[in-house]
Amino acid sequence: MVKDMPHSMYFEGVLQLRGTPKSVLTEIRNKNERDKKNTITRIKHFKFGTDVWFSDRKYLASIGKWLKLHHKGLLRSSAKLHKHKKGKPLYRLTVAFRYLPYKKGQGLTLGGVKYKVVRIDKEVTLQEAGGKKFRVKMEKLCA
Repeated sequence: MVKDMPHSMYFEGVLQLRGTPKSVLTEIRNKNERDKKNTITRIKHFKFGTDVWFSDRKYLASIGKWLKLHHKGLLRSSAKLHKHKKGKPLYRLTVAFRYLPYKKGQGLTLGGVKYKVVRIDKEVTLQEAGGKKFRVKMEKLCA
């Protein structure tokens, strides 16, 4: 059930998608239509990504967790005090998701050297042609 909103452009949070394919935005829209817990108040496309405004910050946080689980990438969230309503603080949430364009077993070139992606966790494990493995922070590889 979508809760009542003060006006059509009301939002409690922003989802920033950077470097994600269009299919991810389509999945988010479909998930939002199925759940009926939230309203997407607007979507704005930029050169490097898309911003999606949500009317419910708790639902936005759950979308962030869902993105992290189903798509590899870097997820960051921050809350900012917007105002006080009836003596309680009201926060606006920003969730930034940077998509990792590589998959396990895929090759990539970093600094002129070819590597193979062995594992993707909090850090990405790469392997050289000689067999030497090392870890790279996801921030270095995200678009």
